[in-house]
Amino acid sequence: MYVDTYARVSAAAIRAEDPNHLVLGSRMNEILPGVLQGQAPYVNATDLHLYTAEPSGGDLERAHLLGGEHPVLISEFGFRARDSGLPNTKGAGPLVDTQRERAGLLRSYVAELLKYPFVVGYHLFAWAEMPGAGNLFGADSNYGVVHLDGDVYAEYAQAFGEINAAALSLHAGKGFPTTDSA
Repeated sequence: MYVDTYARVSAAAIRAEDPNHLVLGSRMNEILPGVLQGQAPYVNATDLHLYTAEPSGGDLERAHLLGGEHPVLISEFGFRARDSGLPNTKGAGPLVDTQRERAGLLRSYVAELLKYPFVVGYHLFAWAEMPGAGNLFGADSNYGVVHLDGDVYAEYAQAFGEINAAALSLHAGKGFPTTDSA
């Protein structure tokens, strides 16, 4: 009842101001059947955070079906590496040894996401990494494409450019290219 009321009232308020506005479901870092089912009549897409080494096809399909078969947006995911010089003691997602491994995870993760036609987008968390002393929530991890000082993690940025180009190619009907550099 709470989910239905929240989703119904929120969607009605948004659509009253902009009837063509996309309404995303609640941001979730786990699959909550009651929330997905309750909001399904009022939203246009399911929003998930998936901080795993690889996206689970079963979880993606389950969220898609429970959410009224709406498209799924992965609005947060990320990987951390020990060689960043950050503590990496608080934060979600896999922790690997090197930026090279981190870039490989990024490539394989998005390649897996792109196998599911109902996954309509992905959003890496975050552009700039967390401060070593921790952010407002205490996260002190290497999520960023760039250091706080503006230096780029070159391998990670290159991997992101490659996967985005591959995603565009896929959407243009050309298929997902493979890469030997992981």
